[in-house]
Amino acid sequence: MTQKLELVNTNFSAGQFSSQMLTREDVASYNSGAETLTNCIPHLQGGVSRRPGTKFLADLGQETRVIGFYFVDDQEYLFCLQNTQIQVRSPTDGSLITTITGCPWTTAQLFDIRYAQAGDTTIFVHPDFKMQNIKRTGATTFTRADFAFEEDSATTDKLFQPYFKFADDSITLTPSGTSGTITLTLSAGYWADAHVGVNVRYKGKQIKITAKTSDTVVDATVIESLPSTSADVEWDEAVFSDVNGYARSVTFHSARMCFGGTKSLPQHIMMSKTNAPFNFDDGTAEADEAIFGQLGTDKVSEIRHLVSTTHLLINTNNSEFFQPESDNNPITPASFLPRRQSEYGSNRVRPLNLDNAAIFVQDSGLTVREIEFNDLLQTFESNSINDFADDVLSQFDDSAVFVGDATRIEQFGVYTDHSSGNASLYHSNRHQKIFGWVPWTTEGYFWSVDQVDDRVFFVVKRTINSVTKWFLEELSDSFTTDCSISTTTTAASTTFTVTVVDPGGGNKFFIDGVQQATINLTEGNTYIFNYPSAHPFRLSATADGTHGGGSEFTTGVTHNSSTQLTFVVPTDAPPLFYYCANHSGMGGTANTPAASTTFSGATHLPSTVVRAINTAKTMEFGTFTLNGSGQFTLDTDLATVLNVGLFFAPTIVPVRIVGTAGGGSFSAKRKRLVRSILVLKDTFDITIDGKTLQLRQVDDDPSLAPSALNGTFDVYHLGWDRFGQKTITQTSALPMTLLALSREVAV
Repeated sequence: MTQKLELVNTNFSAGQFSSQMLTREDVASYNSGAETLTNCIPHLQGGVSRRPGTKFLADLGQETRVIGFYFVDDQEYLFCLQNTQIQVRSPTDGSLITTITGCPWTTAQLFDIRYAQAGDTTIFVHPDFKMQNIKRTGATTFTRADFAFEEDSATTDKLFQPYFKFADDSITLTPSGTSGTITLTLSAGYWADAHVGVNVRYKGKQIKITAKTSDTVVDATVIESLPSTSADVEWDEAVFSDVNGYARSVTFHSARMCFGGTKSLPQHIMMSKTNAPFNFDDGTAEADEAIFGQLGTDKVSEIRHLVSTTHLLINTNNSEFFQPESDNNPITPASFLPRRQSEYGSNRVRPLNLDNAAIFVQDSGLTVREIEFNDLLQTFESNSINDFADDVLSQFDDSAVFVGDATRIEQFGVYTDHSSGNASLYHSNRHQKIFGWVPWTTEGYFWSVDQVDDRVFFVVKRTINSVTKWFLEELSDSFTTDCSISTTTTAASTTFTVTVVDPGGGNKFFIDGVQQATINLTEGNTYIFNYPSAHPFRLSATADGTHGGGSEFTTGVTHNSSTQLTFVVPTDAPPLFYYCANHSGMGGTANTPAASTTFSGATHLPSTVVRAINTAKTMEFGTFTLNGSGQFTLDTDLATVLNVGLFFAPTIVPVRIVGTAGGGSFSAKRKRLVRSILVLKDTFDITIDGKTLQLRQVDDDPSLAPSALNGTFDVYHLGWDRFGQKTITQTSALPMTLLALSREVAV
């Protein structure tokens, strides 16, 4: 017996499911997800919309990583990191503000750089080069300098930096004197060329190495008077140097600057004095003094990230640690003892603070975990957040957090992947127990991502006219295409020379030397006619004008002088004739075709196929191939400004119809999908199973944009299959929001 059933997708908040989830109807969220959910953005309320497009801002010229810098509301910046430099750009329009040169990094190192901002300063770190201090010094000025530790105000060159004895504990150091220029002799070979310029300490007193003689002897300048010249094992050297490497990670936490891990000290943490971010003097171990500590672990754990949350979170290659603290128990040299919480490990992608949890990508790159502090248990708990989407994700390379507008009130995490070029959107609302993943695609590669004041910016690698481009683009609700720009009409202005000649049989008007030439005057364009004063040039809807019983046509006409007329052709101008106001039989025909308007401005997309949409996002004018100057021509006078960009299609394929009825499972049985019931909001284009829902009615004015679809709509189907799935997509780049989907099936 055939049964009719109705299955409801009340929402799509669970995102796109892994292929291994497609028959898991026993999972509570099964009917809140989809088999495919591409290029959509989910809403907390359950529906999904076509994702925003991107606005083109700038051609960056080379591979770039983008990092946001927020100072105050009217002073926001984008740091575009490139080989040996930073382009500082405006997030408003992408314009170049200044270029910071002399940076020590290469293109290959860009995505291994860590950074942290405090006030007007951003610190950039990488284990292979000196920490960098990028400081905003004015609204349009920035400086770059190697990170400099605080100096003792009373002693030149005495630096408040961390020290460590890297050489074998048994090696002694013998200074040749206690002041001035001396030599430092070791009991065994250790000195390297890179030690030149490095500070060392002998019995707590600082000395600066100035030259190397051998691996046991160096020249040096005494900074602090030495207590003796005896051989002693009590000596150490600066932690950060070309010899032993530089910080791998950085953050600001509890009023301290924190560095984590170097090549030689991969699991050590250095924290500045409280409220003195450039002072790392270990002092006398008072509560506010600098901290120099090590992770207590049975295996080497390379620190990759320091994350400032409720507590200091420490992500390594194989484990996660946190440093407990409270108002009554702040971090001090005496209390510093990080605790290991889990053994998953993190890869190079920056962890995110999202929905009151830290989100990190596991070392394998294929699992994303959230780590949240449990106040009751006073410990962190780590859980996978992509169990249901394990094959949706791939290797990640960059990440950012942003908050939506008034219609998207939850936080989102977004990741980019160099291998696939996709971006992966993660949304979460722990209070509502909602989370899910949605992949985004584009014509190219989403390469880098960051945000400023919750505005999202991408670096996108695209191939334009066979040339590789690196574009700065902003995620923008104003556009429904990618790499978009608002193009404007190119107003045409033409000047005609009107002369009078008698070729035999009376005077005639010659237009640019052609007797009684038929001229085409396109709607919207401007035309200037220069004529002899004795023969006033006029326009009329009647042949031979006033001589033929007509009247002068004056709409859009300006008489500049007795010898010049300007005509701005109005919309819907009738066919016209030109004539002489003084003499009959001299004129000719002036056609007034509808505007064939040239739109220009998309110079970044030469010879590229684009979609053109009105700025209200209610009408699409079609698909166009731009010329080499980024222009296209459109036969319309309905718009003077259009949005153009690269098309992308959202795709929704609901989960398979599975379940039981009549005491048995119908999951594997053939089914007939009778109809799909779509609940739509503000939708201007949607297609299901190849059928486009019609927006226009018979009596609609075709020159006007149709009204949006709102409400419930039925689409009827034919045929039998086992899964009862239909593909929902779009053929045009117009807004679409699907609030819910119901499917009626016969089993």
